[in-house]
Formats: sequence, structure tokens, C-alpha cells
Amino acid sequence: MLANNYRLTGDRKNWLATIDESLKQEDYGLDHAYTQTEVANRLMGEGDFQAALPYAQAAGESYMSLGLKAAARCREGLGDWEEAEQWVRADAERYDQPMEYFLWCVRTGHGDRKSASAAADRWAGSVADSTDYGQMAQRLSFYLLVKESEAAREAARRMLNATGEPWAGIHLALLDIERGDAAAADAAFDVVEKRGPDYKVPWSGSPRPEMVRVAGLLRRCLAAGPKAELDLNAVEQAMIGGQYQDEIANIDYFVARFLELRGKGDEAEPYMERAAKGAKVDTNTLLAMQTLRAPRAARRPPTPQ
Repeated sequence: MLANNYRLTGDRKNWLATIDESLKQEDYGLDHAYTQTEVANRLMGEGDFQAALPYAQAAGESYMSLGLKAAARCREGLGDWEEAEQWVRADAERYDQPMEYFLWCVRTGHGDRKSASAAADRWAGSVADSTDYGQMAQRLSFYLLVKESEAAREAARRMLNATGEPWAGIHLALLDIERGDAAAADAAFDVVEKRGPDYKVPWSGSPRPEMVRVAGLLRRCLAAGPKAELDLNAVEQAMIGGQYQDEIANIDYFVARFLELRGKGDEAEPYMERAAKGAKVDTNTLLAMQTLRAPRAARRPPTPQ
């Protein structure tokens, strides 16, 4: 309490001195680890990764998941990628969360992606029949990021049917367009338009009206034939009033991918770049980041539909 009082008054010196004194006292359970994690995260939030290092290191050595994550974040902030990967991998293996290690490799472009992908693939197979929202979403994310289109289609269809999630429905439609099945894509868009207005995100209770509106615009462009132009002004209007910027970045990826599949790579690029600036935990942002890392010539050839 005394340390927090110092912190709230901006007295960083006495805040840390009091914290350090408290860490000399007897530890009950993981009290010290929680304190070290909190201090490390606050210092990293201020951009001072060097000052955070001893607290993050000690928190990681407790092997508490939050502590392991803090140690990984700190090493990443210092550019020590090998050390960061060790902490991320330790957290994933100790707490059976292989997707976190895989997504870290995708986000940063560092680490043993092959090993992380293999572990995530085994996990995805083990939850194939799950109806848990989080597991369905992560399973779809994995298959999208490793470009296993047929597995991603199955995962997207399963999630859309079970939840009515517009995000899964638009991914399903794009995967159908990619394989040349415009009728199946239209059916997926139809589900999004019919069920989407009543949909609420499970963890927040928020609807996704912008996503549903944009799905309708993509659907109508698809129906107009392969030479039809997507009305980008209407797309921008449909996204006005977005509840939060990361949702707009999420939609930007859908627009970019649709344009790519229509052979409009140049028009897709600014949307892909905007999508890559979204929350780094969002699958669509990771997909955009992954796409932009690849040279244009090495990207999957578009299939105009």
C-alpha cells in the first residue's frame, strides 16, 4: 500500500525502494512473483525495459504463467529474441498452451516456427470436436495462418454454424472464393447477413454491425461478376462508427484479401497495411503482417472471381 501511494504521487524512486524492501520480507505463496510481475509490467508500460528486467527475470523464475509472460515481454522489448523465445516456450509447455508459442513466432518472425507449428497442429487436432468458442476460434486461426485451406474451411464452417460469428463466416466465404466456388461463398455471406445482426461477441457482448455491412458489400460485388469493382467508398462508409479501431483493422484484412482474390493487388495493399496495424493478438492482423512480410512475387497468386 505504501509503495502504491508513492507510485500514485509520481515518486518512482521511493516506489521502487519500497517494493524492493517488501521483496526482502517472507514470501507467502507467490506474493513476490505477483509483485515482481506487476512492477515489471508497469515499467515496461513506460517503455523502460531495462529497469523492468530484474523484476521480470525474477517473476519468470517463479514459473508462474504471468511471470513467464512478463519475462518474455521484457526480453522481447530489449531485442533479446533467443531469451524471449525460451520464456515463451516454457510458458507454452508448462501450461499446455501451444498456440501462444505459435502465435508469438508468427507475430515476431522469430523462434522455431516449425516446432511451434507442429505442437499447435497436434492441439488443433485434439479439439476438433470442441464447441468452446475460444478453442474454435484458435483452431480456425491456426489453419488460416499455416494456409491449410481445406482444414480452415471445415473449422470456419463449424464455427459459423455453431455460433453465427461473422468473422468465421467471412473467412469461410473468402476460402470458398479462393477455391473458385462462388455459390458456396454466397451461401456463407448469406448466413453472415441473416445471423450477424443478432450476433454478440461472447466476452464483451458487443455486436459486429460494421463487419456485417461490409460482408454485404463483398457479397454484392461477388454476385455482380468477376469484372465488377468493389465500391471502396461504400466500404469506408460502412466502417464509420466502428466501436474500436482494432475492429476496423480486422475488417481491413477482409477487404484486402477479397481484393487480392479479385486480382486487385495494388488496391489491396493499403488495406493490408492498415490491417497490420491492429491489435497484435488479432488473427486478421497477424494474417496481414504475415502477408506483408512475403515479397509480392512470393504471395499466393490471386484467383479472380
